[in-house]
Amino acid sequence: MEAESSGGYLFLLLSTSSTNPSSIISALLPTMAPLAPPKPAHPPPANWPSDIHYLTAPFYSNLPPEVTAFVRSKQPPPVHKPNDRVVIQLINNPAHPAHGQRGLFAKKKLEKGELIAWYTGHVHLDPESDPARREQREKSDYDLTLIPKLSTLRPLTSTPEPWSDLGVAVDASQYGNESRMCNDFRGVPVPADAVPQRNSKGKLVAPKSKPNAFFYSVRTTTLTTPKVLNPDLITPVERMNAPKGELRMGIFVLSPEGIAKGEEILISYGKSFWSSRIQNLEG
Repeated sequence: MEAESSGGYLFLLLSTSSTNPSSIISALLPTMAPLAPPKPAHPPPANWPSDIHYLTAPFYSNLPPEVTAFVRSKQPPPVHKPNDRVVIQLINNPAHPAHGQRGLFAKKKLEKGELIAWYTGHVHLDPESDPARREQREKSDYDLTLIPKLSTLRPLTSTPEPWSDLGVAVDASQYGNESRMCNDFRGVPVPADAVPQRNSKGKLVAPKSKPNAFFYSVRTTTLTTPKVLNPDLITPVERMNAPKGELRMGIFVLSPEGIAKGEEILISYGKSFWSSRIQNLEG
């Protein structure tokens, strides 16, 4: 999902270096030893696909050590317990775009701003930084940019490092958790009891599906208890550059009224996601 996260890219556009990312990667390759995926802390949830490696923590691989040190937790990682907020279900509605596939549903009432799940997968260099990953991203529906360039978070007074123009992404195509089951809102049928809404001209119109959740990049330590996000309390650099915590992409509740128990959790993959998929079908 090459998504345009609604809020996930609220980065400060600070000064960047003009260094060629490809040359940076070539110089750093000897230090980028692949790692094995971590063993999950608990078994996969019900309806988990057997061909996908289940993760309860990010799978870091093929990253320069300086980049890993910036992204990974600067304190012991949080305890990973089974996610009691969501449940994976098979989509049986023929009118649903994901009919015959899986979707993510609320297991209980979720409040606005509440963390639904961390978007967990294979953490790697962003394809814009690593050309070798570009073809793989084109084939993946689950590759999400965590941060386009580390230099966007570098303080103005700091000295540029050779790795500061590298970006980081998370690919959940082969490794992931419940978050990879979130479907795009487009075309999803609305409930039969949905109430018609009035448009800007006061005319009643049929209700349409809309996202009730969104992506947001944040340090794990900047959330309040019980893991509720309040973007107004922290600036983009503060939430990404906190001295502790792991840099992750979370899926949070968007709807002001929250998400009801049994309701499907829907996000926006972004127009660029669908444009590229249509081009692939036509080409």
